[in-house]
Amino acid sequence: MSLRTRMVVLIVVALVLGLTFSTVAATTLLRGYLVDQLDRQLLVTASAAQSGARDIAALTASSALPSEYYFEVQSADGRRTHVIYDRRSTAAWGAPVIPDVAPDSPLLDGQPFTVEGQRSIGLIMGAQETTWRAVAVPLDDGYAGNLVVALPLADVHAIGGQLVKILVLTCLSIALLGGLLSWLAVRRSLRPLSVIEATSRAIADGDMSQRIPPIPASTEVGSVAASLNVMLGKIEESFAVQQASEARMRRFVSDASHELRTPLVTIRGYAELFRMGALGDQEQAAAAMARIEGSAVQMGALVEDLLSLARLDEGRPLARDEVDLTAAARDALADLAAVAPDRATALVPDDAGPALVVGDPARLRQVLTNLVGNAAAHTPAGTPVEIAVLPEADAVVVEVRDHGPGIPAEHRELVFERFHRVDPSRNSSSGGSGLGMAIVQSIVTAHGGTVRVDETPGGGATIVLRLPRGGAIRDIAE
Repeated sequence: MSLRTRMVVLIVVALVLGLTFSTVAATTLLRGYLVDQLDRQLLVTASAAQSGARDIAALTASSALPSEYYFEVQSADGRRTHVIYDRRSTAAWGAPVIPDVAPDSPLLDGQPFTVEGQRSIGLIMGAQETTWRAVAVPLDDGYAGNLVVALPLADVHAIGGQLVKILVLTCLSIALLGGLLSWLAVRRSLRPLSVIEATSRAIADGDMSQRIPPIPASTEVGSVAASLNVMLGKIEESFAVQQASEARMRRFVSDASHELRTPLVTIRGYAELFRMGALGDQEQAAAAMARIEGSAVQMGALVEDLLSLARLDEGRPLARDEVDLTAAARDALADLAAVAPDRATALVPDDAGPALVVGDPARLRQVLTNLVGNAAAHTPAGTPVEIAVLPEADAVVVEVRDHGPGIPAEHRELVFERFHRVDPSRNSSSGGSGLGMAIVQSIVTAHGGTVRVDETPGGGATIVLRLPRGGAIRDIAE
């Protein structure tokens, strides 16, 4: 049974139970009211006739009195001495069966009581017996005996029966109408669930862009729909991130394979030449060995970079020590001056004091070494390189500036991607492996910092690092 059907059935059952209770209560109250009115009428009549026993005896001869009243006079010894009734009434409803009322009978307490009717006095064809309400009172006016006055309950039963019929028909109509209206209301209220079901089916089929149409948030279904839309947005975002990560991984594996294949092909080629005896003299053999060694060094550097990225991707914990970025910058510039004495190097300001952050000393020095090495590799010989250390209240900003050709604006965000090169040539001496900037970004991000590329005033590229002093180190995997 569907939810819609169960809800409609529950509503109809509750409605029927409520209407049934109302019908029973209304019928009971009405019958009680009518019987109470009949009892009052009996008491008034009995009180009026209590002192008129002789008048009642005089009326005995007239049995055609047009009244539903039934009068019975009993002597002190319980004998019926006079009975007055309307034959038409007794023929229609039967005569009441009046018990003997002794002087000490509890029936003389003045409270009306119910008696059965009988067919003993010519009940007419098709008529039905009915019960009677009666009251017994002692007679006055010197007559020793009791007077019993009775009225039939036929009208009370008839009115009650008609009321029951009317209420039953009314309740059935209300139940049918209520069932129809509840079905329509439930159908309208649950209609958004069909939309949610269709949307879920479309998403299950692979369309992650589907969303549930807006539904008023004041309803329970609307609240659920809004929550589902938020969840679907997060799922789509996670799915997109996963797909992008898989695409990057495939591209990374492809690029790494390409980068490793080049030195491997070189090594294999010279090895085959040596095996075939094509390297005849000592000079050719020495040149081949030099090329093999160079390719091995290139491959080793690439593998080392790949391992560095892999460790960072694994989210391995970094060391947490005080690092003086000013001292690290001086060391990086000193290393550059040693390998490229023709370049002018400068620390800005030249009297910069200690700039302390908390982090991994080896990794942060690797960042500065990579950036200075990139500046030397991608600028003409003799181009100056500067490092500016700019302490702030809660962070230290480090700028590595060169005055070479710079980085085009369209490449400034892409340089941090793995194997991305501004120089499209993979084999150029200045092309590099394309992993240096990716390593820089991973290390800086793992320290809770940021890195970006700006243009150096007058031309060139400036790499801007911002590292928090507190060393908010987190896993790169996050």
